[in-house]
Amino acid sequence: MKKLNIAIISLLMLVVLSVKAQNTTETFTFKEFADLFQKNKIELPTSSDELLKMDYSKYPIIDCELYNYIVIRSQKERAKRRTILGEDFIVKTYGIDDCSPSSISYNDGTKEVDEEFYAKKYALGYIENNKYNLFIVRYRSVTNTIMDLYVFDKDGVILSFVSLYEDEGFNSERKERIDTVYIRSKISNNGIVNFEENRYGVNVKVDYQLMDDGVLKEIKKLITGQYEVVDKDGYVNVRERPDGKSKVLYTIESGSVVKASSESGSKWFKVISVEGNDKKGGYIHSSRLANYW
Repeated sequence: MKKLNIAIISLLMLVVLSVKAQNTTETFTFKEFADLFQKNKIELPTSSDELLKMDYSKYPIIDCELYNYIVIRSQKERAKRRTILGEDFIVKTYGIDDCSPSSISYNDGTKEVDEEFYAKKYALGYIENNKYNLFIVRYRSVTNTIMDLYVFDKDGVILSFVSLYEDEGFNSERKERIDTVYIRSKISNNGIVNFEENRYGVNVKVDYQLMDDGVLKEIKKLITGQYEVVDKDGYVNVRERPDGKSKVLYTIESGSVVKASSESGSKWFKVISVEGNDKKGGYIHSSRLANYW
């Protein structure tokens, strides 16, 4: 009987803790989140380079649990973006933050230092829009700095998202060293986001426009990079036009490395050069190319 009572008490305690946690979460409101950004209006045009110059320490830190609730837990769906062909896809490059500290070790010039580091999100400001809330967030972790653009409707429903900046390096409150920049961007006077990503030898340039339904859509896209030719037949046909029935100009052996580019969401890549010979021009279908690094 005593064991049963202990089990019942333990169960009740879990229920109480659960209710308390739920009530705590429910105290977060979208207004509380949005108010953090109202302290600074981002004037257009701007760029990720200009936004990096802002003294982030002067801007509000977004509480980790507030962010997780407003951006993730309270949402029925994740943010979307739209391809140049008009197809919507779910954005998976953001998610729940770990609110616990990370460990960091470095040499301050005299000795090895171990310290705890809390990743922080700063509310840099908002971009004026009559219909939607456009917020820019700067994220600083142990290893990098990231800036993102979030689009919410007036009721706090997340609609769209795009990264504006990402680097890889070492960050602490004492010093900052950036080794690699993956993403840069600009935002024009008319709100067009000029996104550029360089990763694993592939350069991606995309212009995004905010559509009437609040989703960022690709309106221009160019992909250029080094790719390995892959085909089970041991070679791939390079065609005169981006069409599987057009004339074959020449063939390239599987395993060869090519530099190629694709515009406006096309599945066909134009050959710029082939490593080791003077072949160039013509088109290869994207299904016959793999990222090379």
